Amino acid sequence: METDRKDLFRQLYSRAKILYNFTNLMNMHAKHTNCSTLAPELSMTEVHMLVDIMENPGIIVTELGRMNKKTRGAISQMTSKLERDEYLIKRTSDKHGKMLELYLTEKGERIADEHARYDVKALTATLNKLLDYCSMEEIDSFYKVLGCYNEILQEEMS
Repeated sequence: METDRKDLFRQLYSRAKILYNFTNLMNMHAKHTNCSTLAPELSMTEVHMLVDIMENPGIIVTELGRMNKKTRGAISQMTSKLERDEYLIKRTSDKHGKMLELYLTEKGERIADEHARYDVKALTATLNKLLDYCSMEEIDSFYKVLGCYNEILQEEMS
C-alpha cells in the first residue's frame, strides 16, 4: 500500500512540476518587454490592455480589470499612464454618468493593431510547432482543460 501512495505522489508531483514550470515560463514571458517597434517602452500588460480596448471600444475600467484579473486600482493606474502618454482617452459615459469609458487614440490604435498582428503570427508559429508533437484534437483538449483549470483557480481565489 505504501508503494502505491509513493507512486501516486510521484505521478502527481511530476504533473504538478510541468504545471509549475509552465506557469513560471508564462510569468517570465508576461514580464518580458513587449514586441512593439512603435512603443518598446510599454510593458506586455499595457500593450495587451490596448488590444483589449481596441477590441472593446468604450470599455470601462471595472470590465477591463475583470478581463485582465487585475484590481480596479491597478487598472486605473495603468490607464492613467497610458492616457498621459496619449495612447488612450477617457470619456464620461453618456449612459452611466460617473463611469469612464476608454478609447484608443490613433497612436494607441496603431500599437494595438501592430501587437494583435504579432500575436496572430506568434500563436500560429507556436501552433505549428505544437503540431509536430500533438494532434489538433490534443491541442484543443489542452485548451479546454486549461480553460477549466483557470475557472477552478478563479473560483478558489474569489
